[in-house]
Amino acid sequence: MATTPDHAMEELQEQMKWVRSLARALLKDAHQADDLVQDAWVQALAHPRQSRAAWKGWFSRVMRNRAAEVQRDASRHDRLDLGA
Repeated sequence: MATTPDHAMEELQEQMKWVRSLARALLKDAHQADDLVQDAWVQALAHPRQSRAAWKGWFSRVMRNRAAEVQRDASRHDRLDLGA
C-alpha cells in the first residue's frame, strides 16, 4: 500500500462528510453505506490523488461502481432465494 502524504490525508478527511452523504444516497441501508465508505477509503489510501477536485470525481466514480455491485449482488441473492 502506498504511503499517503499528510496534506493528502487532510484533504481526504475534508471529504468525509460528502463521502458519507453520497454513500447514504446510493445505498439506503445504513450498514451497507458504511461498508461502502470503508471500501472507498481503503482504495483511496492505496491510490492517492493529487488534488481535491480529483478526489471528488474519484470518490464519486468508485462509490457509484461499488454501489451498483452491491445492488446487483442483492438482486441476485433475492432471485436465488425465490428459486429455492
